[in-house]
Amino acid sequence: MNSHHIPILGVSALIEHEGRILVVRRGQAPNRGQLAFPGGKVQWGETLKEAVERELKEETALTGLAQELLHAVNIIVPDAHGQTSRHFVVLCYRCRWLGGTPRAGDDASEVLWLSQTQLRTHPDSTAGVREVLQKLWPV
Repeated sequence: MNSHHIPILGVSALIEHEGRILVVRRGQAPNRGQLAFPGGKVQWGETLKEAVERELKEETALTGLAQELLHAVNIIVPDAHGQTSRHFVVLCYRCRWLGGTPRAGDDASEVLWLSQTQLRTHPDSTAGVREVLQKLWPV
C-alpha cells in the first residue's frame, strides 16, 4: 500500500458565540467555495488539539481552546471515473473562543457567524457541517 491510498487526517473547530457558529468559506479544495468549520491537516509531530488551535488561528485569526472531540467526518472525493481520488478523515472538536477578531486567512476566503438554522439551510454548507449539526442538535 502506498501513501496515496492512506486517508489524510484533518481537524476542524466548532465555536459557538452568542448563539452563532463560526464557519469559513473554503478557498481551496476540497469543498472550495463551501462553508465549513475552520480546520485543516494535522502536521507531523502535532497533537490533534494543537492542530485544531493552529488551524483556527491560521484561518480566522481567533485564539481558541480545543476541548472535546465531537464527531469524525469522512470526505471522499471521486475522480472522473468514480474512483476515490482523495480521502480525508476530519475530527471535529468543540472549541472555546479565547480572543481575537475574526478575519479570513490561510485558505479561508470569508469568515461568517451563522445560526444553526442558517447553517442547516444554507446551500453552501458542506455535508460535514450538516452531519455535525445533526449529531449535536438533532431535528
